[in-house]
Amino acid sequence: KLGFNSDVYEGKFDDNKYVQQQRERDSATAEKQKVLRQLTAACNDAKFDKKQKARLIEEWCSHFGVVRFDDLSIKQIEEVVTEVKKQTKLGN
Repeated sequence: KLGFNSDVYEGKFDDNKYVQQQRERDSATAEKQKVLRQLTAACNDAKFDKKQKARLIEEWCSHFGVVRFDDLSIKQIEEVVTEVKKQTKLGN
């Protein structure tokens, strides 16, 4: 892994702070992936097609004032999941 070797060369392993930062980053990534899976499941339950999913992403990015969906926080994505689930219940 070139990135890891570069980190060693740059001295980023000189203290425990680097290791802690990597653990926090990895934990945040795993948590975000978890909520994204929940969003995918909610969209599938709502039987959204690709156009509906694209519109949903566009609406929520605009709502939260971000350019890309990746820029949404975990809390914001959880809010989207909640809204999709509400729409699903109202549609049934």
